[in-house]
Amino acid sequence: MSALVPVTVTSRLARLVRRAERGMTTAEYAVGTAAVIGFGTLLMQIFVDEETRQAIHQIVDVIVDIIINVLNSVAS
Repeated sequence: MSALVPVTVTSRLARLVRRAERGMTTAEYAVGTAAVIGFGTLLMQIFVDEETRQAIHQIVDVIVDIIINVLNSVAS
């Protein structure tokens, strides 16, 4: 079947480009995995700290209070 389809320069070039980029996805996954692990470690350190946890809790409480007040004013 390949003898019936002429091989052009562009198809050869495209094949060479694909062959040259075969390892790129593996490297990109490795960098992405390292970034996710680093970000997860940072988040764990933030949430393990008691002061940070209390600050986040206070922020969430304020947001919930605002939402409740808005919903109450809309309902009345």
